[in-house]
Amino acid sequence: MVLHEDLSKVRVGFEEANRQKENFLDQFGDIEDRIIKGESTGSPILDYVILHSRLENVSRQEANLSQLEEKLKGHVGEEILLHEVWESPGGCIDHGPIWTTRKNIYRLAIIKEGHLEFTIKGEKGWERFGQLNIITGGYSNKYTRDLNFRNSPRSIDFENENLNVPGENAKEVAVGDDEINQWRQKSKGNEGIYQELKEALTKGLEQSSQIPETV
Repeated sequence: MVLHEDLSKVRVGFEEANRQKENFLDQFGDIEDRIIKGESTGSPILDYVILHSRLENVSRQEANLSQLEEKLKGHVGEEILLHEVWESPGGCIDHGPIWTTRKNIYRLAIIKEGHLEFTIKGEKGWERFGQLNIITGGYSNKYTRDLNFRNSPRSIDFENENLNVPGENAKEVAVGDDEINQWRQKSKGNEGIYQELKEALTKGLEQSSQIPETV
């Protein structure tokens, strides 16, 4: 009988905890909606994290991005390099994936400001809608797409906009000239990628500076 009573207490406590969790999640959703409508916590980083993270991950993500912002402050005028890796399986669902596509994305930019900028992108959608940017005024963008880690079509271009903060797929983040030089020295492949990114970035920034501003 004692065991049964203890079990009953555990079940009641567990059910109550679930009810409380659902209540907190509802309140968290209300906070998301208020940020979308223009309210702010006073922290651009926290506003962004609330829209892009689960409640249990908010503190960790806020700390990570705050560390990145603090690092940016000491490297204004220097370069930042991001490397993200995206993998997606393909094939027959019933029999498991029969191939994997891997996409490596490299981005290079020059840090213009030591703070992160939060913007609301518009209506609610699958991409969410808040965006947190590193202020760069443009970046070069290179990707390789490999099927089963073979065949590597490559593309490189320039985006005339600020650089998004690294996401969950970020593999490497090099901030400042010293860290980028260390990354370049890891392999000949890295050096080649850097030179391609540098050339595209220089050319893109030169061209964008010649475009007259519209009123």
